[in-house]
Amino acid sequence: LYLLSSSVTLTLIMADPTNPKPPLQLLNQIKVKGKEQKKKKLQTTVRTRDGNIYEETINTDGTITRELKGKQALPDSAAQGPNEHKIVPLPSYIYDGKQWVSVQHNSASNQAADDEKKDAANADMPALTIVSYNIWFADREWEERQQKLLSMLQEIDPDVICLQEVTPRFLPGFCDHPYIQKHFELTDVKGNIELCTVAPYGVMIGCNRKKNNLRMQQVSICSLTSKMGRRLVSSTIQLPGGGPCMSVNTVHLESLVNDLVRIEQLKDIFGTYLKDKPEAMLMGDFNFGDRTHENQHISKEFTDCWLQYKQELSKENAAKSGKKLRGDTC
Repeated sequence: LYLLSSSVTLTLIMADPTNPKPPLQLLNQIKVKGKEQKKKKLQTTVRTRDGNIYEETINTDGTITRELKGKQALPDSAAQGPNEHKIVPLPSYIYDGKQWVSVQHNSASNQAADDEKKDAANADMPALTIVSYNIWFADREWEERQQKLLSMLQEIDPDVICLQEVTPRFLPGFCDHPYIQKHFELTDVKGNIELCTVAPYGVMIGCNRKKNNLRMQQVSICSLTSKMGRRLVSSTIQLPGGGPCMSVNTVHLESLVNDLVRIEQLKDIFGTYLKDKPEAMLMGDFNFGDRTHENQHISKEFTDCWLQYKQELSKENAAKSGKKLRGDTC
């Protein structure tokens, strides 16, 4: 997580840093609340990046079948030209007690938020708890992993969540959960075919409207240099206590041995999309660690929160046990 802010304190949620554990082991420690649910057939509509629309059925035995239903031109949020810096505005979504409804954002509301920010430089704001998590789009035990993730989110009750490798089949169970419906404003929801940002997979942001009264003022999806369809999802969030607006961003940078592409993506993000942002944070799955040359392309204005945390905790551990904290950023 990279942070640019003079006014925000973050709470980092992670496994015991002195004894790192794989995500599945961490999730297995969390009890799923409620009775065990029987597996049931799940149907959802999926649009792939080539515009094909399928009805995908996940059967009770775990097998997946797809039926082609038609073809639809990609929306502006998914289409882009080579080397094009494109920002497409999107709605956010809140649950009204019966269904998820879209909230349109316009320049007027954003200007009002900017005006509020000017009067809130010295606002007394609580610390924010941020969760960034790659949920892993694989088939392996995905329903169980989803339930345990939801239990973990309930236990942590974060102010902001950023998820990577989100798929259309993940959204129904996520969006139907009472905790998510009651607390969160989201950048994407189930059944959102026209403006879907996670087909075949992608990233999303949620802000907790109940805990500290956070509100999304703007949502957009931004194109990146990519061979894998990777994009940046950005949301301007009004901070609590009449505080300033924060640009919250999440991304899944290029996977595998594509360090040069990741460098271009970092240039896109810091050189274009986060340029001149007074308050901003970037989190996600970056696919590089502390000692790789991608780090040279992170804006010096931003603080690497994990490195900062690691340095502070290492001092404490060294004083107590003489051992330094080990671990990489990503």
